[in-house]
Amino acid sequence: IVSEHRSSPSEKDIELFSKLSEPLMIELHYEVHSSVCTTHPFFSEYQGLNLHATQKICHTAVKTNYLSKGDTAFSNGEFAQHMTFVVKGKLEYRPEETSLGWDYLEP
Repeated sequence: IVSEHRSSPSEKDIELFSKLSEPLMIELHYEVHSSVCTTHPFFSEYQGLNLHATQKICHTAVKTNYLSKGDTAFSNGEFAQHMTFVVKGKLEYRPEETSLGWDYLEP
């Protein structure tokens, strides 16, 4: 998940999160991330078939990444390591123009 950088604290900076049980963290991550993940047709369909697995995906596989204007999200020739969902802002994809892949353009 890509979003503009905010001054909000990260999860690791909030001491209370370290005191929550694993099932509660799974539920919390699902509530935070599922609305973004399920914009993709696969995850939308999968959620209806296996809610528990979708909750685990939101808990273990989703990471928020903040980019600033001009940052490069990936470069041409890199092997894909993850999916990217843009939450806020705009990315420009230039597959062959330059050696750059995606640049974060604006918040």
